[in-house]
Amino acid sequence: MIREDRELLAEMASVNTDVVPLAMRIIDECATADEQHHFAERLIALARRLDRRAFETRRAVIEGTVLPVQQVAHSPDDGASAVSAARRGQRDNQAALP
Repeated sequence: MIREDRELLAEMASVNTDVVPLAMRIIDECATADEQHHFAERLIALARRLDRRAFETRRAVIEGTVLPVQQVAHSPDDGASAVSAARRGQRDNQAALP
Protein backbone atom coordinates (compact mmCIF):
# COMPACT_ATOMS: atom_id res chain seq x y z
CA MET A 1 0.00 0.00 0.00
CA ILE A 2 1.44 3.36 -0.95
CA ARG A 3 1.77 6.32 1.41
CA GLU A 4 -1.04 8.30 -0.23
CA ASP A 5 -3.45 5.38 0.28
CA ARG A 6 -2.49 5.07 3.95
CA GLU A 7 -3.03 8.80 4.44
CA LEU A 8 -6.39 8.64 2.66
CA LEU A 9 -7.54 5.73 4.83
CA ALA A 10 -6.35 7.51 7.98
CA GLU A 11 -8.36 10.61 7.04
CA MET A 12 -11.40 8.45 6.27
CA ALA A 13 -11.12 6.89 9.73
CA SER A 14 -10.71 10.31 11.34
CA VAL A 15 -13.76 11.73 9.57
CA ASN A 16 -15.75 8.62 10.47
CA THR A 17 -14.80 8.99 14.15
CA ASP A 18 -15.92 12.63 14.13
CA VAL A 19 -19.33 12.06 12.48
CA VAL A 20 -21.28 10.89 15.53
CA PRO A 21 -20.06 13.58 17.95
CA LEU A 22 -20.88 16.29 15.42
CA ALA A 23 -24.25 14.72 14.66
CA MET A 24 -25.06 14.71 18.38
CA ARG A 25 -24.03 18.38 18.68
CA ILE A 26 -26.30 19.20 15.72
CA ILE A 27 -29.19 17.28 17.32
CA ASP A 28 -28.59 19.14 20.60
CA GLU A 29 -28.48 22.39 18.61
CA CYS A 30 -25.10 23.36 20.00
CA ALA A 31 -22.90 22.83 16.92
CA THR A 32 -21.62 26.16 15.65
CA ALA A 33 -21.72 27.18 12.03
CA ASP A 34 -17.90 27.17 12.04
CA GLU A 35 -17.80 23.56 13.29
CA GLN A 36 -20.22 22.47 10.60
CA HIS A 37 -18.39 24.41 7.91
CA HIS A 38 -15.03 22.93 8.99
CA PHE A 39 -16.44 19.40 8.91
CA ALA A 40 -18.01 20.01 5.50
CA GLU A 41 -14.63 21.18 4.18
CA ARG A 42 -13.02 17.97 5.47
CA LEU A 43 -15.70 15.88 3.75
CA ILE A 44 -15.24 17.76 0.47
CA ALA A 45 -11.44 17.38 0.58
CA LEU A 46 -11.80 13.67 1.39
CA ALA A 47 -14.28 13.16 -1.44
CA ARG A 48 -11.91 14.85 -3.89
CA ARG A 49 -8.99 12.68 -2.81
CA LEU A 50 -11.09 9.52 -3.05
CA ASP A 51 -12.39 10.51 -6.48
CA ARG A 52 -8.85 11.24 -7.71
CA ARG A 53 -7.66 7.86 -6.39
CA ALA A 54 -10.55 6.08 -8.13
CA PHE A 55 -9.68 7.80 -11.41
CA GLU A 56 -6.00 6.89 -11.09
CA THR A 57 -6.83 3.29 -10.17
CA ARG A 58 -9.06 2.90 -13.20
CA ARG A 59 -6.26 4.08 -15.49
CA ALA A 60 -3.69 1.70 -13.96
CA VAL A 61 -5.41 -1.51 -15.05
CA ILE A 62 -3.31 -3.56 -17.42
CA GLU A 63 -5.03 -6.07 -19.63
CA GLY A 64 -3.30 -9.30 -20.52
CA THR A 65 -2.61 -12.84 -19.47
CA VAL A 66 -0.57 -13.82 -16.45
CA LEU A 67 1.50 -16.88 -17.20
CA PRO A 68 2.27 -19.29 -14.37
CA VAL A 69 5.86 -19.71 -13.27
CA GLN A 70 7.07 -23.22 -13.95
CA GLN A 71 9.82 -24.83 -11.94
CA VAL A 72 12.26 -26.76 -14.11
CA ALA A 73 15.03 -28.94 -12.74
CA HIS A 74 18.24 -28.49 -14.66
CA SER A 75 21.95 -28.71 -14.16
CA PRO A 76 23.85 -25.49 -13.45
CA ASP A 77 25.53 -25.69 -16.84
CA ASP A 78 22.24 -26.05 -18.74
CA GLY A 79 20.38 -22.72 -18.54
CA ALA A 80 18.77 -23.39 -21.91
CA SER A 81 16.39 -26.01 -20.46
CA ALA A 82 14.69 -23.43 -18.23
CA VAL A 83 14.21 -21.06 -21.16
CA SER A 84 12.83 -23.86 -23.33
CA ALA A 85 10.36 -24.92 -20.61
CA ALA A 86 9.17 -21.34 -20.19
CA ARG A 87 8.59 -21.03 -23.92
CA ARG A 88 6.69 -24.34 -23.98
CA GLY A 89 4.51 -23.07 -21.10
CA GLN A 90 3.75 -19.88 -23.03
CA ARG A 91 2.77 -21.86 -26.14
CA ASP A 92 0.56 -24.16 -24.06
CA ASN A 93 -1.17 -21.19 -22.40
CA GLN A 94 -1.68 -19.41 -25.70
CA ALA A 95 -3.16 -22.55 -27.27
CA ALA A 96 -5.68 -22.72 -24.41
CA LEU A 97 -6.93 -19.18 -25.07
CA PRO A 98 -10.15 -18.83 -27.10
